[in-house]
Amino acid sequence: DYIYGTFAWAQHNKLQFDLMADPTREFGKALGVYMPNRGMFQRAVFVVGPNGKIEYIDYDYSVKDDADLNRLKDFLATKK
Repeated sequence: DYIYGTFAWAQHNKLQFDLMADPTREFGKALGVYMPNRGMFQRAVFVVGPNGKIEYIDYDYSVKDDADLNRLKDFLATKK
């Protein structure tokens, strides 16, 4: 998502870490989540650890309920 949507989502969910937006689509293309036929990304979540490596991936993140958000929060709780 663009930075404004990402920021609003983080505030709404009281997230205490930095989020990355990808307006150039370079990161999303490299990770295979950009859908060129639709001009947008599939909804996915990646957590990059302090060493710069991806530690968590959800290629099918859904906002329809809290299940995916809760899984993400559970993962993040193990990193504290």
